[in-house]
Amino acid sequence: MTRMIADYTHSFFQKPLPGIPTLYSCRKFFGVADGSYVSASGCDALAAGRYQNLPVDVSYDRMHFLLGRFEAPASEFYQEYAENNEIFTTEPVKQMSKLTHNLLRGIDYEFVKEQRSANFAFLHRHLKKWNRLDLPDITGAYAYPFWPKEGLPEGHLLRRPLISQKIYVPTLWPEVLSLCTEDSPECPMAADILPLPVDQRYGEPDMMEILKILESLLPG
Repeated sequence: MTRMIADYTHSFFQKPLPGIPTLYSCRKFFGVADGSYVSASGCDALAAGRYQNLPVDVSYDRMHFLLGRFEAPASEFYQEYAENNEIFTTEPVKQMSKLTHNLLRGIDYEFVKEQRSANFAFLHRHLKKWNRLDLPDITGAYAYPFWPKEGLPEGHLLRRPLISQKIYVPTLWPEVLSLCTEDSPECPMAADILPLPVDQRYGEPDMMEILKILESLLPG
C-alpha cells in the first residue's frame, strides 16, 4: 500500500486528489503567522480522532511582524518574519490557534483567488516570451514562477537587483543548493526560478511596476 501526503503549500486553491491526504498552508497566502489545513480524504477515523486530541496552538506572540507591516515598511520586519518561519522546524503538530482560525474566517477567499489569478495572468502575458517555463493558467497562484530563458541573465543574478527595488523574490528551495551537485537539473531550478509576487495586496499598477523593473534588467 502506498502511503503519501500531497504537499499543496503553494497551491491553496487547488482541490485535493481523490483519496490523497493533502496539506495546505495558510501563512503563505494570507495575513496570518501560522496555521494550515489538511484535507483528510483517505484518512481513517482513527487518524482523524488523533487530531482532535492534539493541543491547541497559541499565536498572539507571533503576530508582531504582521501588525507592524501595516504601519511600517515590510523590510523593517523581515528578520522577525524569517525567525517566525524557523519556529516551525521544531514546533510540534497542534490544532490551529483560536486567533488564527478567527482571522481566517474574515477573509474574502473569492476576491483573493480572483486577484491572484488576474495578477498571474497579467505577468504571464508579458513575460512568457522570456520564460523558460511553459505555464498553464493557474487559479489563485502563489507566485509567478519566472525562469529566464538561455541567453538572458540567470535568475540568481536578477534576485538582488529586484530586492533592491523592493520586489521580494525568495529562494523557495534553498536546501536543494546544498543537497544537489551544480550539474544536477534541480540546482538551477532552485537558484534561478524567481517567484514574482502576485498576491492580493497588489493590482495591475503593481504588476506594471514589476514588469518595468524586469524589462530594465533584461537585454533588448
